[in-house]
Amino acid sequence: MITIERYVNVSKKRISLIKEIAGLVVSDLDLTSIDITINIYPSVEMEGCDGFCYSQKNIDIVNKREVKELFKVIAHELRHAYQFKNGLIDCDGKWRGKKYKNYFEDGSELDAERYERIVWRKYKKSLTYP
Repeated sequence: MITIERYVNVSKKRISLIKEIAGLVVSDLDLTSIDITINIYPSVEMEGCDGFCYSQKNIDIVNKREVKELFKVIAHELRHAYQFKNGLIDCDGKWRGKKYKNYFEDGSELDAERYERIVWRKYKKSLTYP
């Protein structure tokens, strides 16, 4: 089940879109057995990033204006949830047992960035957004 928590004014239509995107990605990643909470924040509260994944059950996102960017943020953070679920990353920030000092070399980030592009191409035409 996907639960949306709003910390910024978000329309019902937008919430519906976020749930649709999350549903597609959750299904694609086989995370359907996990209850996931998506917290929506204004960008000023996210300290320069578009999203954050705390565990396999909890992600924060910024409500991006463009659907493509919103989709990619959700897919990226849900990929991290997948990584947590499968033991690929841990709460210490280690990817497959290795700690990276440089964000651009971090295997978990590279994997999530690759996945967000792949899944966008796969599902962009099936979205029902206006």
